[in-house]
Amino acid sequence: MEQALTRRRRAWNRRRRGAAGRGTGADAAPPGVAAELPALKKALAKVATEEREKEATLRAKQSAMRKSDKSFGQGAALLAASFTFAGLEDLAAKVRPSGRRPGRTAAEEDGALPAEEPASPESPLPLEGG
Repeated sequence: MEQALTRRRRAWNRRRRGAAGRGTGADAAPPGVAAELPALKKALAKVATEEREKEATLRAKQSAMRKSDKSFGQGAALLAASFTFAGLEDLAAKVRPSGRRPGRTAAEEDGALPAEEPASPESPLPLEGG
């Protein structure tokens, strides 16, 4: 029984070490690779830290966007109601908040707003050298 157990352990150790017969730890790596392992571990730790920071930043951005969209919707609804109350339906239609896309007006959503014209009716000056 003792011999069978020893044979099983040896077989298990051979499988664990792999076909090359090397161990699995840092001591089993070739000398050139073993020297690079501390730098690799440090780089992997830095990548993990950056990944956590990216997730935290994304959550903060999404939260800020939700707050901004909510404030925009409330302000736009107030303006639309004020314009409607004053009898300025055309202005109310331009500032009414979108029901489908937060942070947008209904006019933007429908494409009803005309393209903005340049501030100056003159054409821009040509660039020198070209």
